[in-house]
Amino acid sequence: MNADGESVSDDRLTTSTGYKQNYKVLKDAAEWLRSQEEPDLDELVTRVDGAMKAYARCKERIEAVEGKLSQYFDGQQSSEGSSPRPAPTPRGRGPQPAPSPDDKDDEIPF
Repeated sequence: MNADGESVSDDRLTTSTGYKQNYKVLKDAAEWLRSQEEPDLDELVTRVDGAMKAYARCKERIEAVEGKLSQYFDGQQSSEGSSPRPAPTPRGRGPQPAPSPDDKDDEIPF
């Protein structure tokens, strides 16, 4: 609804690929649903239809961004070589505990 209390179709926003605009349609629809004391089924159908279109466009945009980021980060890894790996520990020996101050042993730890 606009400031005059007239119903406004959300189709004008959901035809855009703008994420922010479509996200706003979703937020407004959710807020409208929360504020309803008695459901207006005619308006509900219009709002849900607009929200579903907005949701689909938001999802498409998120997937497109994820794809681009994946391409970017995959390209970064291949150009830098493989990711650094921690140095292997000798077989049969795990991490050695730090010597306690009470150890007066002069033994060399290797």
